[in-house]
Amino acid sequence: MLTPKQKSLLIYLKNKIDQDQLCPTFDEMKEAMNLKSKSGIHRLIMALEERGFIRRLENRARAIEIIRFPGGAQISNRPSKNDYSDSIAAQHDTMRDTSFISSIPPQEKMIEIPLYGKVAAGSPLETLQDPTNFITVPEKLIGQGRHYALIVSGDSMQNAGIIDGDIAIIRRSKTADNGKIVVALVDEAEVTLKRYFEEEGRNQILLKAENPKFESKSYAKDQVAIQGSLISIIRQYD
Repeated sequence: MLTPKQKSLLIYLKNKIDQDQLCPTFDEMKEAMNLKSKSGIHRLIMALEERGFIRRLENRARAIEIIRFPGGAQISNRPSKNDYSDSIAAQHDTMRDTSFISSIPPQEKMIEIPLYGKVAAGSPLETLQDPTNFITVPEKLIGQGRHYALIVSGDSMQNAGIIDGDIAIIRRSKTADNGKIVVALVDEAEVTLKRYFEEEGRNQILLKAENPKFESKSYAKDQVAIQGSLISIIRQYD
C-alpha cells in the first residue's frame, strides 16, 4: 500500500518519463510534490524502490524504470492537478541535478509510521488525534517497537538539539527513565515534548524545558501520562 505522496510521485515519474524520455531532476520532483526539501524526495524514492514499484538502473544517471502500479491503476497521458502541481511546466533549467541517484542507499528496508501532526516544544498543544499522514523511514533508524512521528512546534527544547519544524520519531511507551525526552499528555487534554523527571518523595512529575526562556513545570503524577520516548529527530533542509 502506498501513501498518497508515494502514489503521486509514481504517477508523476511515469508521465514525465513518457513525455521526456528522461527521469525528472531532483528539483523537479521536489517542486512537483510541493515539498520543502530534497530529503523528502529521497525518502519517497527509497520507499517506491523498496516496495518494488520502481528500479534504479545502475551506472546510468537519472535512470529510473517504472515496474508496476498499485492495483493496476491506469495513468492518463496528461496528469491532473490533483496528482501533482503543474507549476513544474515552467521549470526548464539546463543545470540538472543528478546527485539523488547515487546518494540513495539501494534496497534499504523502509517502514511506514503514522504522523500525528504537531507536538509542542513550547506551550502544550491540544491532544493528539488521528494521524494526518504517514512517513517512510529506514527500519534501522528506529529499531524494534511501535512508533509514530510528530512535527515539533516551538523552541523550548533547542538546547537538546530539537528545533521548530523537526520531525520527532517516538517509540510508544507508558513509562520512561528520568532524564528521557518524552511526549507527555497533560490533564488528558494537551501534549508536550519535554525532558521527564519523577520527583522522589513528592509524587510529582517535572517536565523540563531545554531553553532558559521557557519555564519547567511540575505536575501531580496523575496529571501526566507518557505517550512515548524520543528516539530520533529528522530535520529537513531547504
